[in-house]
Amino acid sequence: MIEEDEEVIDYLTEQYPNLLVLSGDATKDEVLEEANIKQASALITALSEDTANLFVVISARSLNPDLKVIARAVDPHTAGKMYKAGATHVVSPNLTEGIRMAAVVLRPNVVNFLDVVTPRSGDCPAAGGGHSAARVGVSQKEPARAGNSTTHWPDRDRHHQAG
Repeated sequence: MIEEDEEVIDYLTEQYPNLLVLSGDATKDEVLEEANIKQASALITALSEDTANLFVVISARSLNPDLKVIARAVDPHTAGKMYKAGATHVVSPNLTEGIRMAAVVLRPNVVNFLDVVTPRSGDCPAAGGGHSAARVGVSQKEPARAGNSTTHWPDRDRHHQAG
């Protein structure tokens, strides 16, 4: 996970000691490179501004053409631009929430089932969890090496025991 807010980083590393967090601006190529974007299999960009997510999509796609890129678009009209920039999938939280509210009315049993089998956002820090939305997650085969940005790596032994 790439995060700029040091308070959020401190909270996340305390609450989720196995979470890999890189301090930096995900819209910058050098931060994505430090996060090992070239070896990553997927990236989720969920920054609060569509323009910032668009920059991340463009940078990520140029640095790793085979990358699966999932982007957040607050404005549903931005989705097309995200796809043109190289996003594999675009999620619009406003649209998703509207569809879910309609499903509560039309198919309440299905929604109740999904509530049971799906973790709440607070259970998954990379999904938002009510904290700063300025996050970018990078899925990779090997952890990045620390460079100019501050990198917070969990105890690797503890990570393997927990898995």
